[in-house]
Amino acid sequence: GKKGHCTANGMIMYDKAVWSPKPCITCLCSKGEVICDTTMCHPLKCPKTIIPAGECCPVCSDSASSLDSSIISLDDISELSGDSPEPNDLDNTNALSSAHTQTEKDELLRTEVVELKEKKVHKKNEKKRKRKGKKNRQKHKAYHREKKPITRKEAAAEEIQYESDEDDDTLRMPSRFPIPVPPIEAPPLPPGCSTSDSTVSCINAKLTQIPPISDPELTSLDLTGNSITTISDEAFNGIPNLEWIDLSKNNITSPGIGPQAFKILKKLKRLYLDGNMLVHIPSELPSTLEEIKINDNHLHAIDEDGLQDLKNLVTLELEGNKLSEANVSPLAFYPLKSLSYLRLGRNKFRIIPQGLPATLE
Repeated sequence: GKKGHCTANGMIMYDKAVWSPKPCITCLCSKGEVICDTTMCHPLKCPKTIIPAGECCPVCSDSASSLDSSIISLDDISELSGDSPEPNDLDNTNALSSAHTQTEKDELLRTEVVELKEKKVHKKNEKKRKRKGKKNRQKHKAYHREKKPITRKEAAAEEIQYESDEDDDTLRMPSRFPIPVPPIEAPPLPPGCSTSDSTVSCINAKLTQIPPISDPELTSLDLTGNSITTISDEAFNGIPNLEWIDLSKNNITSPGIGPQAFKILKKLKRLYLDGNMLVHIPSELPSTLEEIKINDNHLHAIDEDGLQDLKNLVTLELEGNKLSEANVSPLAFYPLKSLSYLRLGRNKFRIIPQGLPATLE
């Protein structure tokens, strides 16, 4: 009854609705016209490429050749369209960490040995100078005693004065050759992981935990198809600027997620947790989130605080769980002031849930 609706595959789609009729194709309903866009893949400069399961674009299959190509084409930008960023090659972190060659390390070691030798010689000369100065002071005091009598107090004061001068000289002596501290290199990525300038991809890499990564420039992390069961409070401390995380098809449980695990991610926009073992929505999710997918889990309830502070959320997918009108609070969706797309299929609802936001399309 409204203008701007589209018909696609026998379904009526609202204006501005977005859907994917086929893998790697995204369609938009714009004022009654269906506009579809296919993911464009940037050509790779490696001899062997593979297309991972569930992905649209090929990636380099050889990690060594991926490293070389990343160094050559570091400024290249992939032309992509659709929901998910795609993994490319290896990032700046590995390139920088390999900059310290064996020759530089040997040179640093030789420099430290020379500095230690010079310090020893300097200490030896300083001791000689002090002994010579002490003898001269003793001769000086003996000469003055012959000239005029001196009291014990004056002698003690004179000795203290000379000692304080000696101490001052020692303290004022600067360190001429400071020993440089070698930089701490980040641990290498596990086998099966590839990296580009802003994305780390570890698809089906047999990981049991989130790998320790330290790269503030990283924005995307794909850990699909592993055996991860827990997410600690410190899991993302080294990558606080993530905007997109895909943890689909793992074995993550609700007790295994730390209460502060996602709190550090102040720029996170997309969180995918499809195909895990969650029984409730994780707590303390960032308010910057625009899209959450928790399809095919074991969600059995959403209380009134389950989605709190998610005022920027546009898309929420909760298909294939155990939700019903009996275990979803009528106030659960109240905080979602921007929600326009909601999927609740394959649950146990007999009626439409109460309290759905008016912004839904």
